[in-house]
Amino acid sequence: MSPFRNRGFFYMNPTCKYLARLSAPEKARLKKALAGLLENPPKGDIKPYIAGQGILRLKEGNFRIMFEIQEDVIFVSRIVPRGQAYTRETRSKRG
Repeated sequence: MSPFRNRGFFYMNPTCKYLARLSAPEKARLKKALAGLLENPPKGDIKPYIAGQGILRLKEGNFRIMFEIQEDVIFVSRIVPRGQAYTRETRSKRG
């Protein structure tokens, strides 16, 4: 996968493709939610996604954003609709 960097974020390729397909209002809402992660303390409904592996989940409306924080970089591995976030298939595709 070929990630790209943007303002402290590192988006994995599947995430980039998914964001490109969203409507402008959905993109704006997700960007606002991601910007909240840069604040100290981070804003949003953040909980562990996979216990013990450092992967976190941010809820934003009907979307779930899976990410990891390493030093000052937030690695966004997946953005998926709520119904797909908790399936075994999605949980096994951690990046």
